[in-house]
Amino acid sequence: MFWDHHALEKEKSFIVVLVSFPSAYFYEKGDASDVFIKEICMTVRKHLKNSLIVLKLKPHNNPNVNRWVYEAIKSLGDSKIIMNNTPAPFLAEKASLVFMVSDTTACFDFLIREVPCIEHCRYSKGWLNVYPRGSWWRDVGVKRTTNVDELEQAIVKVKNGTFEVMRRDALINTIKHKENNEFFKTL
Repeated sequence: MFWDHHALEKEKSFIVVLVSFPSAYFYEKGDASDVFIKEICMTVRKHLKNSLIVLKLKPHNNPNVNRWVYEAIKSLGDSKIIMNNTPAPFLAEKASLVFMVSDTTACFDFLIREVPCIEHCRYSKGWLNVYPRGSWWRDVGVKRTTNVDELEQAIVKVKNGTFEVMRRDALINTIKHKENNEFFKTL
């Protein structure tokens, strides 16, 4: 297996936070991805004290682009939080829980493996006027949390085994997936 950090190989399972951008135009004023990352990490630590937390970064040509993530986790002083660029399909094999801080299709790698998925953010009133649901991720089994209390309730459900995930066959039906193995024959 390809792991670009020794802790990933060592751990039986870990928690993944999918990170894309430092801020988004559809977040509530004053909120940004670093705020959500800190809320996630601190709430996870409260209930899943020894779990490795892997911040899966969006790859960029310029390594300084992700500096804001480093600053966010450095302030937490937790050696069991790492930044990582391992491809999402590999991380999904060992993930016990995944969080999205901003919209990313990498979430599908976890959904198809029936990993509990939580979208944690606060959409602005302006964005909710445009798209009242905030995002469409609930349609494929992702739970959205908007504050620390909701986040904590969702994490406790994961810990207790009562978090409902969308089953693979339901996900396939929902997205109307059709196998197309003919494509591979052309390669």
